[in-house]
Amino acid sequence: MRRPGCVSVAAVASAAIVLLSASGLAQQFRAGTDGVFVDVLVTKGGRPQSGLKADAFTLLDSGVRQVVSLSMQESVPVRLQLVLDSSASVEGAPLDRLKAAARAAIDSLRPTDQASLVTFSHNITRGTPWTSDRAALGKALDDVKAHGTTSLVDAAFAALAQRRDPSVRTLVLLFTDGEDTASWLSPSDVVDMALRTDAVIYSVNLPTIRTGKVPVESLTNWMAEQPQLYRAGLLEVLSHETGGEAFRASSTTDLREIFVNVVSRFNARYVLSYTPSGVAATGWHPITVTVKDKGLTVTARRGYAR
Repeated sequence: MRRPGCVSVAAVASAAIVLLSASGLAQQFRAGTDGVFVDVLVTKGGRPQSGLKADAFTLLDSGVRQVVSLSMQESVPVRLQLVLDSSASVEGAPLDRLKAAARAAIDSLRPTDQASLVTFSHNITRGTPWTSDRAALGKALDDVKAHGTTSLVDAAFAALAQRRDPSVRTLVLLFTDGEDTASWLSPSDVVDMALRTDAVIYSVNLPTIRTGKVPVESLTNWMAEQPQLYRAGLLEVLSHETGGEAFRASSTTDLREIFVNVVSRFNARYVLSYTPSGVAATGWHPITVTVKDKGLTVTARRGYAR
């Protein structure tokens, strides 16, 4: 028997695939007549840097330089998609700390921003739809119980399938304390989905997931070739491909600080927009974003599909 509001990962995955195929959501990157929007993080020594103007950026789409505009972050609504591991391994104090971290992240949003909660074990539960109602979000967190195994891959896919509104910026904060043990889908399915939306994924995990010092580019290639073998690298790959960041917590006591920091860093990002010129209308579009100051580090998604 499953708790109300829970469905099997197989059902969620199947429903998501049908929904995407039927509605064309798999192609819903913020691109078209309204142009392309790209979230960009600029740091120096790991600290976000503010004050840059549009002419400080150079953006290449498929190798062709584009004319970019800079949108004010404050003018674009934010949606925080919390995707939290609720498997049996977080039972007790770790779950309490995880809930406190999620509440702190929600509290750090602007009043008009929205959030949604997805939790996963071997089942996936959507705790709330998109809402700015802090009380509803808090109640959904209160109701989370730890049980079962871990379907990280399927949960990530289901969360990205909810990304439908191209007029907002979507931050996916994805947490797990262990490796996937119950998913039906392949990690490469999730990576492909991430490339077809403009959600920015920030991942947080504990040291139980180990990929060593393998370059993330290598993980991306290996995952495409042998997705089941290299599924442990999914979080790093998703963060890298979407222009987000991957964090590791030494323990669940670190989660509150990390979650709040994730929202803060997301709000410090620049939003570049442009109307593609001189490039193909369809297919994969690699993106390269640089700044004039060579002492700054730029983090942005690697491309998009149209």
